[in-house]
Amino acid sequence: MNTKTKTIKNDDINIIGIFCIVDDVLKNLGLKDDVRVQASNSEILTIAILAFLFFGGNFKKALSFVLQHNLFTKISYSRFLRRLRDLVNNWGPTIFFAFLRIFDELLQQKTGKEYNEKNKTFIIDAKIIKACENVRIPRCKKFQGEEFRGYIPSKREYAYGVKLHVLCDEKGIIREYAISPASDHDIKGLYFLPLNLPSGSQIIGDKAYNSRFYEELLKQEGIELRPIRRKNMKKEGWIEKLSKRVRRKVVETVLSVLEKVMGIRIHAVTVCGFIMKIVLAIISYNLYRFFKIL
Repeated sequence: MNTKTKTIKNDDINIIGIFCIVDDVLKNLGLKDDVRVQASNSEILTIAILAFLFFGGNFKKALSFVLQHNLFTKISYSRFLRRLRDLVNNWGPTIFFAFLRIFDELLQQKTGKEYNEKNKTFIIDAKIIKACENVRIPRCKKFQGEEFRGYIPSKREYAYGVKLHVLCDEKGIIREYAISPASDHDIKGLYFLPLNLPSGSQIIGDKAYNSRFYEELLKQEGIELRPIRRKNMKKEGWIEKLSKRVRRKVVETVLSVLEKVMGIRIHAVTVCGFIMKIVLAIISYNLYRFFKIL
């Protein structure tokens, strides 16, 4: 038995807890199972989450594990993939925001205070998720077009795929996300995100989010955009600058851990499958953070 299997076997209570949370989320959405199916939607989604938490996004290994230990109803791998694809394609964003609501409720029960009213500082950042290396772009069938070729300044290299825009809170829980072509500028994430934040919130970003237009636009909605200023812009105090950089490390850690959850490379045949795995990785990461907080 490998190390990952041992980890799961010694952590069965987390598997039960994950299944209970998933089941509550789907019930609150009013998502009912077809009378003809044997494996429920809650079981399908839980197996997918376990795949990202313990098996690097490998659905086949996760399904084999749960069937080997008789944790869920027996289902074939091909049928599991079809059920999961239909579930995420039809309910993906709705399920994600439903998870956020249940996280808020559970955190409120744990802390005894209104979570959203206490935490009004959010951090935003973006990361390119590679679909393939540059030398394989002519053979890439999932994405086609120069809009999917983006530049990574930190690595000084080009990448082909999509850009993931993430908005998280100070506890490291992803509150909102958006996916766009890799060539899109980071500032576009503010346009794609719904920004359903409490009044008086502030968003901290890096130098790429310097935009007077967006600052004034968000100010009308009661949200303050506070990016790190460039050298040629108005200088800010060293205390404020240090505070922004410390908080920026939260979202950098989130993206780093999220990359490990997704695995070295996302293996998918279609665009829908590629996006589906990103969404499932985000949900799995949030569950991981949730159990850490509690």
